[in-house]
Amino acid sequence: MNELELGINDAVATRRFSPIRETPLIVPSFSSLVSREIGAVLRSLKGKLGKACLVSALDVSEGLIHIGDLQYPELLFVDSGNYEFADWDRSKKTKTWSPKKHGKAIKILVSSRESFDGPSREIVLVNYDIKAPISRQVLLASELFHRHPQTIHDFLCKPERKGSHIVPVKRLLDQSSKLQDFDVLGLVEKELGRTPLEKCKTLVAIRKGLLGKGFNKPIHIFGCSDPLGIVTYFLCGADIFDGTSWLRMGFHEDMAIYEQNYFLLRNYWTQGVDMARGGEFTANLDALTSLQHDMQQFSETHDVKSFRMRPMSLAAVQTLVSHAGIRF
Repeated sequence: MNELELGINDAVATRRFSPIRETPLIVPSFSSLVSREIGAVLRSLKGKLGKACLVSALDVSEGLIHIGDLQYPELLFVDSGNYEFADWDRSKKTKTWSPKKHGKAIKILVSSRESFDGPSREIVLVNYDIKAPISRQVLLASELFHRHPQTIHDFLCKPERKGSHIVPVKRLLDQSSKLQDFDVLGLVEKELGRTPLEKCKTLVAIRKGLLGKGFNKPIHIFGCSDPLGIVTYFLCGADIFDGTSWLRMGFHEDMAIYEQNYFLLRNYWTQGVDMARGGEFTANLDALTSLQHDMQQFSETHDVKSFRMRPMSLAAVQTLVSHAGIRF
């Protein structure tokens, strides 16, 4: 095996990020970029969600998602809200979003969450992500996490320069000793590369490089919640996946397809859009739960038969990740 290759047994493993939490894990995301009524969507699905979901601090701060609705998932991921704010209409109430406002929102959310009765609940806190030298990103994240030691710490690493759109692998690996202080390493899917193969190669290089430096903690891919994408990056060394594709498209077999086509295939011919989407969201959640089970099985057996996918789809994924350096 050459230096660019990674064995599947090293790429895929069950990895813990708290005493009671382990991977693989699929995390449905709720975002105001999908709908300004995202809070109502969350409430409508509270009995159908699994153990985890992701929301943004900005949406909670703006009241688009109510804190009271966040007592249900056992594991709550909270990201910065910079993704939402970047696309917001500046006529909205919040015209600025800063680390200070973010910190205030997180403090309220963490204290409110701790007051809920029920089963053990944890918050996975994502840093306020910015484009800056990796060393500064690490420093700022550490300062935030230090203020909330009771949370799980998910460090989202971004490109270093405003004009750059790809995460710098070498400089990230140079910070590996400091990454040990975090529970999870986060990467944005679109910032891994420009093509599917480049993205997979980047992920393989990061996992292999970190393993060589003694870092074997989960990698979280932000912006990936479609079945084929999840399986692809899972086989390349990622462990946690979140995104909003499940709210934008329908999952048919192992593919994400346009809503209109999904409604046609599911015989939603006479239902209004809201009712049809209710069925779509529930079915998508069920599909992600089933896929997560398949991934758990593969983590134990490393047998591709664990995936209940069409042979054509599975073969395409295997071919891609093999070209990226994964060896089965």
